[in-house]
Amino acid sequence: MSGWGAPRLAGRLLKVGWAAGKAAHGGRVRFVALTLASLVLTVGLLALACTAAVYDGRERRDLARSPLPAEAGTAAAVGLWAEGGDTLGGTPVTIVQVVPLDASAAPPPGLSRWPGPGEVFLSPALADRPAYEHVRTRYGRYAGRIGAAGIASPSELFAYVQPANADRHGDGWIKIAGFGGHTWSPLGERLNAWPLAQVLATVGGLTGLPCLALVVVAARCGSAARDRRSALLETLGAGRRHRALMTIGEASPPALLGVLAGGALIVPMMFVDVPLPVTGYVMGAFDIRAWAWAVPPVLISAFVIILLLAVGLHKVDRTGRATRPRSFASRVPKWRLAVFAVSVSGIVASSGVPGTTGLMLYIAATVVMWSALPSAAAAVGRRFGGRLATAGLRRGRAERLIAGRWIAAHPGVIVRLATALVIGLGLITQIQVWTSRLNEPARAAVETSKRVGDQVLIVDPAGASGAQVQRFLQGVPQGFETLRLTGGEGGPVTLTGTCAVLMSVRLNCGAQIWPASLNTGDARIQELVRWRAEDDRGLRIRAVPDADYAKMRDGSLVLIGSQRGEGWRVQQLSFAVFGVPADGLGIEYGGAAATLNRLGDWIVLFGGAGILVLLPAAATSAAAEFLQFGTALAPLAVQTERRSVYLRVALWNLTVPLWLATLIGGLVTACHGLFFVAQIQEGWFSWGVLGGAMTAAAVLALAIGVTGGVGAARAAGIWRPAND
Repeated sequence: MSGWGAPRLAGRLLKVGWAAGKAAHGGRVRFVALTLASLVLTVGLLALACTAAVYDGRERRDLARSPLPAEAGTAAAVGLWAEGGDTLGGTPVTIVQVVPLDASAAPPPGLSRWPGPGEVFLSPALADRPAYEHVRTRYGRYAGRIGAAGIASPSELFAYVQPANADRHGDGWIKIAGFGGHTWSPLGERLNAWPLAQVLATVGGLTGLPCLALVVVAARCGSAARDRRSALLETLGAGRRHRALMTIGEASPPALLGVLAGGALIVPMMFVDVPLPVTGYVMGAFDIRAWAWAVPPVLISAFVIILLLAVGLHKVDRTGRATRPRSFASRVPKWRLAVFAVSVSGIVASSGVPGTTGLMLYIAATVVMWSALPSAAAAVGRRFGGRLATAGLRRGRAERLIAGRWIAAHPGVIVRLATALVIGLGLITQIQVWTSRLNEPARAAVETSKRVGDQVLIVDPAGASGAQVQRFLQGVPQGFETLRLTGGEGGPVTLTGTCAVLMSVRLNCGAQIWPASLNTGDARIQELVRWRAEDDRGLRIRAVPDADYAKMRDGSLVLIGSQRGEGWRVQQLSFAVFGVPADGLGIEYGGAAATLNRLGDWIVLFGGAGILVLLPAAATSAAAEFLQFGTALAPLAVQTERRSVYLRVALWNLTVPLWLATLIGGLVTACHGLFFVAQIQEGWFSWGVLGGAMTAAAVLALAIGVTGGVGAARAAGIWRPAND
């Protein structure tokens, strides 16, 4: 049987492998496991390809809509361009103001024409915002939607506006010769996007590692029968290539089925925009369709990876001392423990590496640590098994003797069973830590928004003419009062208003200081003091006659509303007169909080997907071990009629080692999470979340032990000797 052999022999070996897989004990479990693993791996690789497709399409469209500045003496200006912004529910909105100087010039990408004076074109996601936000009248007169060529993604909040009374000579305008300037991008959504490498690393770490864990568990599922078959083939003189062909014949049908099922899932995404759960982000079908060429290589790669792992995880000893396959049946390889130690060192070392490189090192070391941690737990479990067997022999406890020797002889079983539990603990903890990264100012901004909402708005009319200010003051909506806020930047901060307005917010007309520590009075002024008074001297209050107030030109305008939900009227007025938004208190930190919340949503999405992948990994591993466990313990039926012995052996053999793995995993995860919080100096570590996850893992371990014991007892009841 040396060499590859003739094609006829190769075909027979493939058929033998397929037939042996179906006839083997636990063959159905392995088929289902490999199919699921292939499906999940295919979906994971397609997710990486879709991520790259979205980034590629977004960059191309963003470059196409970026302004091309008109350089003096080289090109005629076709329009004026200025960039502004707004926030809706904490999500940034990009407001691009344009004024055409040449009506025949091509409009911005995605528009059929230039917006007229006072008109606004909105992206589909912005146009479809809830009616109570009044977006269609917030920035101007609604003229239509921006086409797909002019938006970064279907979920982007973007608008083109031509101010009704644009001051063409004011600050902020640039003359443009058209669109497609490669030096101006990014704009809009792409401005706040993560680098592609970080996103791919996050997807790979939170989702890819569970996918790989499922593949490895599936490849080793029902390994006892295949190990015996490989040993027999080795004894008969079969070479590595022949054994590989048989393994490929066994694994190819389920792997191909999973790959085709995963590939079928991508087809609808090429024709329909797909909203991602939790995040609200919408993937454009045009981006996925543009990368259709990448689907066949991804499917082939997934199929090849499954087969390579199936073959690579079933090697035999080439030393000549044994014919047993190398599945570390008696010990955990030392290199796995070394990998675990190196990964922990990498996590610690990442704190001293600045920027993106440090983050990438942290993510890579974390992934390696999680993948190696089950082996470390198995090494501890093997020592535990030896001591348990010794104690059982000394005290005459058969169940402890049997379980201890089984654990010591089969540490790989503990690795497969503990993989889902340990990686799941790590994922849950990382999700909690990442989503808690709100610093104190950001949390204060969120609390301020809860207390006063849009009842306190600040408009900065810097650069505006006196006529514009007067037009704004005359148009202030009913239910809002106006005050002037001046000073700051190290000097005293003064709030100026007429007596009538000051009294309406429970302030006296005489000169006074509203201390920052005072927690009584009007809640809206309290919040204003918290954010605008720069020291303990508080906010100076000054009353002026109506005529003097009307002549004031310096400072910002503070609008105090009588009820929530009416701030959109001020926003509409501010955009119509000044072309800028009215900001809420702490808006600069509220935006950061919203950004971190959105980041947390992505972490929850990827981590949640990883946890869902781990569920079939845990179920597959447990089902395979139940079959092997029940078969191995069945011969005890000739030694005892007590069925309780099977339950006790199962608890010691399956549950207790898993509890030990959970304890070790929880300890390592806690140190990992605390280190992360200390490193970034944001967020907090929740012992409650970790405790809940460990409790769930402990309950699952108990269920696995009980189920294994009951299954073994049933198998013993029907077992008959058959050439055993």
